[in-house]
Amino acid sequence: MGHAQDRLPLLTKYGLVTWLFRGLYAISDDGLTYLDEELDASTLEPAEDE
Repeated sequence: MGHAQDRLPLLTKYGLVTWLFRGLYAISDDGLTYLDEELDASTLEPAEDE
């Protein structure tokens, strides 16, 4: 598996990206805030399973 493929499920779990369909993800608003260094990732909680 590739590096991104290994990390995307965890990023999704914490709400930093959203899964659109097979192989395609989008950066969430929280993800953009994190990239702008305005969000402390240590404060994130895993999303509850739907």
